[in-house]
Amino acid sequence: LDQVKYAGVIGMYYSFKKKDIKLNTEGFGVLFPPIEKQWISGTIWNSSIFHDRAPEDEFLCTSFISDIVQKDLWEMNEGEIFEQTLK
Repeated sequence: LDQVKYAGVIGMYYSFKKKDIKLNTEGFGVLFPPIEKQWISGTIWNSSIFHDRAPEDEFLCTSFISDIVQKDLWEMNEGEIFEQTLK
């Protein structure tokens, strides 16, 4: 197990009012392979999967950022990570 390379991951949780969402939120979310060079590795649409996780008028999701793709992740502060994730 000492030879297994582990990825560091940060999870960012946020919610929006459903009326402000301009995309189809049916399904589980979205995943990006590293070749696409996206900031996030993926986002899970928690309130679409688990209907009791957010108020009826809100959309709850979790985005994951990996240090395999974002090499400088651990040098950033929480505010920078949050702003970049929302983009």
